[in-house]
Amino acid sequence: MDNDHEILSAQMAAVNSAKSVELFDALRGTIQLNEVQTALDNSADRVLETQKLLENVEAYQVSPALVETVDERLARAGVEIPLEVGFAEVQGAEALGHTLLPKNFLFTRQAGCENFLTQFFRDSREVAIQIGAAFRDTWVLFTQSEADLNKALDLLETQINSYPDFMSTNSFILEFRLFNLFKVNGKVNGDWTGNLNKLSSTISALSSGYYLNNKQTLNALMSYFGGFTSLNQAAAMERLQILPISIPDIPFKECTYPNRTHESLLTTSKQSVELMGGAYFYDTRLKNRPKRCETIDLISEFIDLHIKNDRTAFENNADLVHDQVGTEIKALSSKEIKAIIKSLRALLKDWNSMFEKSEKFKVGDADFNDIIKGIIDAEIDETTRMYIAKWFGALVRHNQMELLQIRVGVANYLTLIVNGLIQICNNSIKVNAE
Repeated sequence: MDNDHEILSAQMAAVNSAKSVELFDALRGTIQLNEVQTALDNSADRVLETQKLLENVEAYQVSPALVETVDERLARAGVEIPLEVGFAEVQGAEALGHTLLPKNFLFTRQAGCENFLTQFFRDSREVAIQIGAAFRDTWVLFTQSEADLNKALDLLETQINSYPDFMSTNSFILEFRLFNLFKVNGKVNGDWTGNLNKLSSTISALSSGYYLNNKQTLNALMSYFGGFTSLNQAAAMERLQILPISIPDIPFKECTYPNRTHESLLTTSKQSVELMGGAYFYDTRLKNRPKRCETIDLISEFIDLHIKNDRTAFENNADLVHDQVGTEIKALSSKEIKAIIKSLRALLKDWNSMFEKSEKFKVGDADFNDIIKGIIDAEIDETTRMYIAKWFGALVRHNQMELLQIRVGVANYLTLIVNGLIQICNNSIKVNAE
């Protein structure tokens, strides 16, 4: 592990600040970011020790052994040693006394230490910012319920009503966390009301479309597998063969645009309109869906393909942008803030409805157990019974996990959106009204 930290320290120290941001971008988790910081700390400790050594050495004390020791330490820490004037590469122990003068050795190594430590603080700040953003997002996701957000909107509404109406005359810097949350097609376009309406329409479609599709599929599964009760072996096998056409294949109607990211040789994929933050729903379906499967092996193969490929999902992992300065955006007017408050209240209402409806679409234990009991009571051999029960469980879990994942993903996303827009409204009040 220590060797891994040394390698990582060298990589971190060898890149400039902009490249460091790219590396941090690849390390999304707070645990990984903490490991980066530990590696940076270890490198900084070694560099400080070496710097102290160099400061206490006179030129006449510089020896080939000392040069090798110092350069090895600095290389392990990833310190970039500046070139001397007139040389194309750094001079090491082999050049001492020939082209590398002792005083030049001390000067260039001390300069390398100073540069590293300056970069260290920049890199450490970037780690702290990202960990802080991750903790803020985690806190928001797990502590702000619908009631909390409505209270925050109440406070915002009280605040905006306490000021005389004001126009949008100023701007402010949108930090990278909020930029990534609100960018559409790679930029923040400032059409807050339009983007909220687009989001509300798509979220409403969950209740009016997706959940109904999900429930229809679940009902079809329960009806199909419930039909094995009291069947004999021949009748059960005949029923199994029509399994592919017994499972509804209903794409989410909001997904109308081609999506190349999630499609494969076996599937087609479409997505919804892009929402704030680059988020979208996508829907993938098998290109060739059989109507019948004549054998157990073919049925098993179809179910595997169906579970792996036929799905609707919510994608909220767009590429992050880390702008060190930030993006300047136009502050909102009082009229725009009031319109956003109204839109956010409507969004929260739709969100509440979405949660209520999704609760109704969960499989009840009694329903599940009744189907299993019917399969057990069927007059079929144990192998067929095992396959039917296994496939029933797998297909129901697929249905329910998709429902749960969309529900959690959208809830987390909406929490951040509402919280972020409240922050933008507060920033607008601060620069325009105070």
